Amino acid sequence: MDATIHVVYSPEHGEQPDRQGWDRREWTGMTVLLSDVDRSRTVSVLLSEEVVLELEENPSTGYRWTIETTGDSVKELASTYTPSPTAGIGGGGHRIVRFLASRPGTTTVRAALRRPWEQPDRTIKQYAITITVARAGNADDE
Repeated sequence: MDATIHVVYSPEHGEQPDRQGWDRREWTGMTVLLSDVDRSRTVSVLLSEEVVLELEENPSTGYRWTIETTGDSVKELASTYTPSPTAGIGGGGHRIVRFLASRPGTTTVRAALRRPWEQPDRTIKQYAITITVARAGNADDE
């Protein structure tokens, strides 16, 4: 029977899982879930792994997250808004941004919650996280 391993990891819930001893042929990757509680952290991922950032947003107020990256070790794959299933009309939800670890190195992801027509100094909330990408088997590779 063929099996694949896909791990979802959130830094909020403790240490990153130890991947040593996992058969890479069965390993399809890890998705690292990040949220507001991970602000200012540094997260290490392996090449080709996915990083998902989920932040609260209510676009009906005009405030939306804008995302900027410094560095080229991760690529933004998609940014979508998902309304909360319990929110009524005008209720909030979450901005979900997916990134792919595309090359070894370090990237800083910055997000600003603001109205797009207002000046950047009118930002009401900011978020930043550093993502370090390494090749499998070489955690110190940058």
